[in-house]
Amino acid sequence: MSLFTSIAATVSLLLLGKLVFSLLQFWIAPYLSPLRKLPGPPAKHWYFGWTTPDVMFGLSANISQKHEEYGTVFYGRGIHRVPTLYIADEVAANYVFQNQFSSNNPELFRQVPFLVRAARAYFGSTILGVEEDVHRRQRRAMLPAFTESSVRQASPVMYEVTQDLMDLMRKDLAGKAEYTQTDALIYVRDATLDIMGRAGFGRDLGALNKKTTKLNKTFHGLVAMLTSPSYYALLRFRIPWIRYIGKYVSEEEVRFREFRKGIEDHADDLVKTAEHETKSGYAEEDRNVLRLIKRNSANGFSDKELREAVPIMLLAGYETSATTIAWAIHVLRRDVEGLKRQARLRAELNADEFQGWQSDFSVLNGMPYLDAVCTEVLRLYPAIASINRICWQDTVIPLSRPITLRDGTTTDKVPIKKGEYIYISAASVNRNASVWGKNANEFLPERWLRDDHIYFDASLVSNNNSQLGGWNRLMTFGQGLRMCLGFRFALAEFKILLAYCIANFDWQAAIDAKSGKSVEIESRGQNINKTAIKGAERNQYSLPVLVKEIK
Repeated sequence: MSLFTSIAATVSLLLLGKLVFSLLQFWIAPYLSPLRKLPGPPAKHWYFGWTTPDVMFGLSANISQKHEEYGTVFYGRGIHRVPTLYIADEVAANYVFQNQFSSNNPELFRQVPFLVRAARAYFGSTILGVEEDVHRRQRRAMLPAFTESSVRQASPVMYEVTQDLMDLMRKDLAGKAEYTQTDALIYVRDATLDIMGRAGFGRDLGALNKKTTKLNKTFHGLVAMLTSPSYYALLRFRIPWIRYIGKYVSEEEVRFREFRKGIEDHADDLVKTAEHETKSGYAEEDRNVLRLIKRNSANGFSDKELREAVPIMLLAGYETSATTIAWAIHVLRRDVEGLKRQARLRAELNADEFQGWQSDFSVLNGMPYLDAVCTEVLRLYPAIASINRICWQDTVIPLSRPITLRDGTTTDKVPIKKGEYIYISAASVNRNASVWGKNANEFLPERWLRDDHIYFDASLVSNNNSQLGGWNRLMTFGQGLRMCLGFRFALAEFKILLAYCIANFDWQAAIDAKSGKSVEIESRGQNINKTAIKGAERNQYSLPVLVKEIK
């Protein structure tokens, strides 16, 4: 046997051994996990675990349901057969955030690798899919665009677009004395897209007036691909390398690549325009998010990175904001209690002491009941469903209170092994009854009011017992170094749009023509908690309402 043949045989044996070891590890890993001692749902599929495609398409609602059933922490075998710890305990969540990407503490947790690969496959080297040194550099460059001052200066654009929305709705309802059934989600999605176009990039996307601009059309196509309910889309997100096969066999992959290329071309044009305006100068009132980032990106963003960030900013500033406003309208018209809160909010908007809010964001931002309503909506209906991490070193996660294991014993800590996943459900953390009381699942904005407010209710539990460190001690915008950068922008947009919608229109629950009862709405979506009619097709997101102009 020649030396070459001997080496080849040895290498082949080593590769075969590695393959066999990997397959064994893949198959037996769930049976060796210490997480198996926790209660949790049984696996339904050898590969997907309990998170089958049907579960994934309504993931947030399904996770919340399992937390109701199994408690604040539970175990489930997830996709790739990876043992996964599901968390709704605020102390456990804090421990994860305090021990990720930290120079002060051991790095025990990182982003899930397949999610990083998916983000890079979809968007390139953006803030969602880069390692921590690059992430910090990009984040520093973006921060000036999302300060309180920058958001305040962007508020006139938000007011302008909101007024356009009011004009459009009045036109659509003209001559109709009674309530008209319509889809509120369409209105608010178009408005938030136009706000992001103008305030983010200085471009009129024409969504409200139904102009079919190239950027508008391309972006809607990309969003449709990213939120596709197909099985291929699920696999593409979870197994990013499948796209290399998909480009030959999947029409959806081909269309996705076309839309992404179109967005990249538009982004290139936007970045070049921002660069030109930054060099030539522009009026302070004409600045937008992209111009501010470009002005501060000498040591932050390369032009390539900035181009790749454009679709992320569009998606984050449009889809999540529209979803949040839709949930607000839903709870304010859902039942008698919601209608009572709608009337209270309208009374505050009409009060003499707050007049001027129609054009002055500082006045609007100081309205206590509006702030309470918005905060409670964000508590109950966070747009982003979850925060996912991988355990990077074996560790033990502390809990706020003891839990009961499968064998009947109790513990106040959970051991977890390197390579196992963590899924922190924002909605479940925000609804933890141990923190928020027995009415944690109810829409009660009064819990956020000060004791000198007319609607203050001392029996309601606010955030005083929460140990979270995020905005208002909630998980809605995340926490730590990866907390949502644009939360101030999102809050301003939310308040302005909701205030105008409630002040100018009366909202009621839509009626199902067949049953004669109110149309039931449920949460749906893998990554964003969208409103959908219960039982509707997977890709049909909507919010049917009855609406009438207040004259």
